[in-house]
Amino acid sequence: MSNHDTCPFCKKNNDFEDCSWCRAAMCAECKDDQGRCPDCVREETQLARYREHIVAQAEAGDHGFFELVVDYGVHELEGIPDENGWTSYGSGVPMRCKHCGEAFGGGESEDDGLRNWEVEETVCPSRDERVTYEVPMAPFACWSLHRTHGHHLMPKWRTVCPSGMKMMLDDPYHTDFMVGSGMPFFDGHEDRNRKKTLRDAQITASGRMQRDLLGFEATVLSGGDGYAWGKVVHPGPGEDVPDGCIVVIPFAGPDYTIAALTAAKTKGAVITERGGPLSHLSIVGREVDLLLVRVRGAVKLYPEGTEVSVSGEDGTVDVSSGDRH
Repeated sequence: MSNHDTCPFCKKNNDFEDCSWCRAAMCAECKDDQGRCPDCVREETQLARYREHIVAQAEAGDHGFFELVVDYGVHELEGIPDENGWTSYGSGVPMRCKHCGEAFGGGESEDDGLRNWEVEETVCPSRDERVTYEVPMAPFACWSLHRTHGHHLMPKWRTVCPSGMKMMLDDPYHTDFMVGSGMPFFDGHEDRNRKKTLRDAQITASGRMQRDLLGFEATVLSGGDGYAWGKVVHPGPGEDVPDGCIVVIPFAGPDYTIAALTAAKTKGAVITERGGPLSHLSIVGREVDLLLVRVRGAVKLYPEGTEVSVSGEDGTVDVSSGDRH
């Protein structure tokens, strides 16, 4: 429902419809053939211009492109409400894909609009999706290296996209390689699993580049010149930690801000299992010079009480009985 008396774009009509992209209210005359509002059409046009400049700069440089394969996997099914609004689940019950809307199960023939297929799983068999992106190497390498001691290896790249296109304080290098490769931003709530899959693929490729070029064993997210030694603690969400400890957490979200700030103030460090350069603690960490690294399976690898050293310069986490530099 719109709060406007007239269309916010043409200021004339009041027969409101929702934009197919941003869900903003508009009149039927203002939408394009894809159901988008004028703001979204202008945004797509601007993205196309940015991509043109990014691709041209990458083609003119020495580093070109590399292929990043992202396996989005399959999509979940949901029940189809009947005429009374009730939804049933189970074998043989009609269901539809949450992403593409294709219906499965419950039909006796092709004429009823449903596949004659008995649904045994809760995933859509027609949406096994693997996408290959042609990623500009230079902005991707800059994104991977510019917070580490290997920043001198960064290729020359003039950023095209402004900061703030995806979220506040986002990294223009990250935005450049996403726009240049045609990667979607996945702003919708329904695409959060696909967004996480894409982000994980980016972080994995970045960590591989750090290991290949710098010998890193851990992905450095902030505090690339730092070093810390101490005993491991596993705080819960919202909990504080002792001074000078090594904080090990499952993800780099705002739930662990208090512990991370204590580590930053007392020359400790944070090891996270999940999270990338755009995660909450990465952004906060760059502001307070927090040594933050990512190690898969860190919670199990480093139990509470274990003495470890963390080096942002070398990208290593060592179980050690040594002391601070």
